[in-house]
Amino acid sequence: MQETNYINKDNIKSKSNFKKSNQKIKSKELKVLCKQMSILLKSGCEITRILNILYEQSNKKLKRAIEEVSINIQNGNNITESFEKTNLTAQFSLATKSL
Repeated sequence: MQETNYINKDNIKSKSNFKKSNQKIKSKELKVLCKQMSILLKSGCEITRILNILYEQSNKKLKRAIEEVSINIQNGNNITESFEKTNLTAQFSLATKSL
């Protein structure tokens, strides 16, 4: 079975139209995202597959942020750098501390 890559930097039509997500994500949403990511990482999934799974299950705001992280990883950045390039870094670290 071939994995579908929903988030692909080549699928974005115009990178100039791709804006950083600057919408605030609710703490509860971020906690759920962190918990799901943690479970999937512990199960042995690779990060790009995890991001695709979470992307499909997320609302519009989260999809935008996950897409940014995934594209940064596809461009060769590590996961830390990829989260730092979004506005999720501070929110993400606060949410993970409360898990």
